[in-house]
Amino acid sequence: MTHNAPLSPRPLSHLPEANRSVMTARALREHGVTAAMAQERCRPGGPWRMLLPGVCLLHTGEPTSDERLRAALLYATDATVPPQAAPGRSAAGTAAGPAPAPEAATDPVTSPAADAPCAAPGAPYAPPEAAHAAPATASDSASDSASDSASDSASDSALDAATAVTPPAAPGTTPGTAPGTGLPRDAMITGLAALALHRFTAAPTLPSLDRIDVLVPRGRRPRSTGCARIVRARNLPEPEEITGLPVAPVPRALADAVRALGDADALVVRRLLTESVRSGHCEPQAVVRELARARLLGRAHVVDAVDSLLAEGRALAEGRLYDMVLRHDLPDPCWNVELRVPGGPRLGVVDAYWPDHCVAVEIDARAPRAGGPGPADPVDPAGPVEAAGPVEAAEAAESAESAESAEEAAVWSEYARRRDILERFGVTVVHVTPRKLRDALEQQATVVRTALMTSAEREPAARLTVLPR
Repeated sequence: MTHNAPLSPRPLSHLPEANRSVMTARALREHGVTAAMAQERCRPGGPWRMLLPGVCLLHTGEPTSDERLRAALLYATDATVPPQAAPGRSAAGTAAGPAPAPEAATDPVTSPAADAPCAAPGAPYAPPEAAHAAPATASDSASDSASDSASDSASDSALDAATAVTPPAAPGTTPGTAPGTGLPRDAMITGLAALALHRFTAAPTLPSLDRIDVLVPRGRRPRSTGCARIVRARNLPEPEEITGLPVAPVPRALADAVRALGDADALVVRRLLTESVRSGHCEPQAVVRELARARLLGRAHVVDAVDSLLAEGRALAEGRLYDMVLRHDLPDPCWNVELRVPGGPRLGVVDAYWPDHCVAVEIDARAPRAGGPGPADPVDPAGPVEAAGPVEAAEAAESAESAESAEEAAVWSEYARRRDILERFGVTVVHVTPRKLRDALEQQATVVRTALMTSAEREPAARLTVLPR
């Protein structure tokens, strides 16, 4: 038996049903389907289609949105990129030497042209004929003769047995993948596709997206190709699981989506940012922080959208503060007022003030408004980005973190200065954050009530003038 002869297939019943329609060439080989057999089935008119390099769709119909998402995740992960054939041997054989770089791969199943489009309806992916050509050798001739003599019915039976859909059993675990999903541990959907999975009404629907953004560690090698666009990050956020898929959290997905949208999409950017806060997906500070890290706050249309985002976030926080006072039977305060010393300087503006108790509430809605000098996470439009040396990367990371910390410290210093001024005049200031007003309203009401009840135990405050903001 030659290295091109079909192997005894392994059944796929141990895989979750969702994993059986999209598989990598490596996974197929592990189940007894050689590269030559997969190549034959992925040719035009065959029963399979190739969605992305090395990722096969095991039916002829149009891929669903879930299948496209899974294909992009599998392609973007090094752990699932099939090993390349050794020089001088058929792609179906076993590698006998160092694998060439992805750009120089010769396996037509795993290495189509980098700019090949994602499989369109009714148009299965067909590798270029040039990729099929290889120098003829004695070993190849012997292999081809042995393959031609094998029974076609035996090969088809082996393939049908390997890809037969049977009732799912206990999910299996593949190295480098999340248990029970067959998907990579360190790659996640981001950008507009992630926002669609988060059910953003302002985001395009999944079937209408030509590109699916996949967030991977910066050292990853896969190139953007077809419907998969690779986005690299120095530090990956913790993904959220939606419909069994790893998805970037909303702030990170928004930053990647805004980066892909241009000035002509300013209205879409504004709608996406506003919806993220209005629908309760996240707080505006988290979004602005991600936009700053991505170096996007220098774009005029992004700055305008951020202004609307912060205004929306403050309005929602103020509304929750009003609800807190009403629901928990707190005394009615003076809303949005400015405090001054009679005939003296301006002390500051607070969101609520109880003059009889000298207690003020201030919503802490600070957010960074500019990115640090560190480099933004790169998007790979066509090929891998050369990684900086370890010294340069460490210096850039340290510079970015230092700038971000310095900016946050400066903003907090301003808050602390105003608080110290008010407290010197006997005013007790209670700081509340939008997140605490959203997630722990009762706890914040208890804090304010305690401050009001203990006001009699404190020294009398200076007489202040209360003016509307």
